[in-house]
Amino acid sequence: SSMISLRFVSLATSLLLIAQLHAHIEHRVFPAASFERYSPENVALLRTLRADDFDVVYAATNNDIDSFLEASKDRFMKSFFLLPDNPEFYPENPENKTLVPLKRLILALTTNESSTCTDLYHGVDESYSLTIEGASATDALLKAKTVYGLLRGLETFSQLLKFQWMTNHNVGVFSLALSFVIADAPEYPHRGLLIDTARHYLPLSLIIANLNVMAMNKLNVLHWHMTDSQSFPYRSLRYPELADRGAYSPKRVYAPDDIQLVVKEAKLRGIRVVPEIDLPSHSQAIAKSHPE
Repeated sequence: SSMISLRFVSLATSLLLIAQLHAHIEHRVFPAASFERYSPENVALLRTLRADDFDVVYAATNNDIDSFLEASKDRFMKSFFLLPDNPEFYPENPENKTLVPLKRLILALTTNESSTCTDLYHGVDESYSLTIEGASATDALLKAKTVYGLLRGLETFSQLLKFQWMTNHNVGVFSLALSFVIADAPEYPHRGLLIDTARHYLPLSLIIANLNVMAMNKLNVLHWHMTDSQSFPYRSLRYPELADRGAYSPKRVYAPDDIQLVVKEAKLRGIRVVPEIDLPSHSQAIAKSHPE
C-alpha cells in the first residue's frame, strides 16, 4: 500500500508540475500556440503599427505562390479597417510613451519541395514561426514550410494587434509586444466545421463569409452536407431536374460554378471542402423528379 501511495503522490506531483509549467506560458492567440514568449511591458516604449506605414512583403517564387500570397495579404490588410466602435474616443498616446514603429512583416518560405506549390491535402504542413527580435527591430519575420503555414501565421499576427487610437488623418494606430517568439503547429490535422444546406439553405455569400470565420479560428475542413431527403439544391449539368424539382425553390440551388467558387475561396484560406451528397438513402427529394 505504501508503494501505491508513493506512486500516487509521484503522479500527482508530476501533474502539478505540468500544470504550473503551462500556467507560466502567456497565451495571447487563439487557438493557443505551441510556444509563445513575449517581452514584458515597457513603461517607456510602445511598439506601434500604422495602417498607412506598414507592408507585408515576400520574395517572388512562382505565379501560383505569388497570387496565393497576394490574396492572403489583401485580406490581412483589410483588417486594419475593422475598428472598434467610436474610435475617435481613444486618446492618442495617453501615457506619452516613445513610439517604436513596425514597418514590415516579412513572409519567408523555407526551401523544400512542398514550399513551391499550393497543393492542399489532409496533413499538409501548417507549422510556422513568428518573431520580432528586439525592441529596435522594424521588421517581423514569419517563416513556414508551406503557404498554409504562412496563412496560419498571418492570422496569429492579426490577433496580436490591439487598436490604440486614430491619427489626425483618420488612420488607425495599433500596438503589439516590443518583441516576441511564437512557434506553432496544429495538434489535429482535421479541424472541421459542418454546414447543412439540405435542411437549411445558405446563400453563397454567407458560405464565403463563413470561410472567413473558419480561417480566423484556423479551421481547415468545410464538411458541406449538401443534399438530403429534405431538399436537393445541387443543380448538376447532367441531371438538372433533381434540383429543379427537389430544391426548396428554383433560386435556392447551387450551380457548378457556385461550388467551384466555394472550393477556390476555401483553398485560399487553407480550407478543404468535403461535399456530402447522400445516395441511395436520405434521398427522398429525388423522388420529386424521379418518382420511379
